[in-house]
Amino acid sequence: MNIMKKSRVLLSILLMLFMNQIYAQDSSGVITKNRYFKFQGRVKGGAATNFKSYPNKLAPHAVSVLSGEFVVPTPRDNDKQDFLKSKWGGYAGTNLDFYFHKNIGFGVDVDYFNNKFKYLPPSVLTDFINSTANDNVATKLVESNRKNQQLIFVGIGPSAKLYTSDKIDVDMNVRVGLSHLRMGSLSVGVDTLGRRASGNLISPRKSILEYDYNKAINAAGLKVGLYVNYWFHKNVGVTAGIDYVHSFVKSSTITGDADYKLNYLRPEDFVRNGSLVPFLYFDDTQPLNPYPITKINVNHLALSAGLVFRVEKTKEVKKEPKQAKIDNKDIIQRTGTRNRDKSKCYYR
Repeated sequence: MNIMKKSRVLLSILLMLFMNQIYAQDSSGVITKNRYFKFQGRVKGGAATNFKSYPNKLAPHAVSVLSGEFVVPTPRDNDKQDFLKSKWGGYAGTNLDFYFHKNIGFGVDVDYFNNKFKYLPPSVLTDFINSTANDNVATKLVESNRKNQQLIFVGIGPSAKLYTSDKIDVDMNVRVGLSHLRMGSLSVGVDTLGRRASGNLISPRKSILEYDYNKAINAAGLKVGLYVNYWFHKNVGVTAGIDYVHSFVKSSTITGDADYKLNYLRPEDFVRNGSLVPFLYFDDTQPLNPYPITKINVNHLALSAGLVFRVEKTKEVKKEPKQAKIDNKDIIQRTGTRNRDKSKCYYR
């Protein structure tokens, strides 16, 4: 019994301490509650890239390959997209966070990525281009229809303070939302061909690559951001961070849509004795091969720095204690009962 009593007393003390952290009550019985609110905004800019935002897995397809003296269609089920590479580009973003607790809140993010990319010509093609320097007409690679890859992400989700001090704090944001994508376009070809390269071709095909995935795509997106803030003023500071966005693009969105195209003729498939055979590769009767896809990964990474702002308020809300209500009917009934009891006693 003593143990039970001591346990109840200890539990009561702990409960009272916990409640005192939330409410404060003065001698008059008025309860005071602290309400916390903080708004934090971040504006940033930097550099961004993507990993495998172009078709990274190709479906089995047929390609044109030089075999002896003839060009024959050849099935290929292990082909890779290794001729387009992403480059670093610009990035801008903002975070708007609302905290109703010192370490936990929610927020809204808006991010803009603009990534460049380039064509990676195989060595047999660059060797051929270099070999035409002394011809009657030098051949050069030319690009057209270039449009950078762009992403606009808008998302909402939880925000958290992983570390806080007087001058430094660390934030982590998780957002789910909408990814609005344009995955760019690029066409690559040659400007002209000399007599040695073109042979007997009357109107050689000058195109090498046709890539166009610039039609807008809307997909679900997931973002994670990690930021370090240094506050040189009570309300203003500098920030640096990293943002990662994954966009869930389904291959069915692209497959079968004529507005998306990836056509390419590999120069390394038109080699004889280690060198490109230009009059067969640039033959106008030999079209570019379509490259169908089965999977596409769209991932973006940004490194940024900028300014961070905050407005923090703590408000005390006083509340009068509730008083017990007395029902009039109950008073009348109790009074009547007492009167009846007295009457009974009198007649006795």
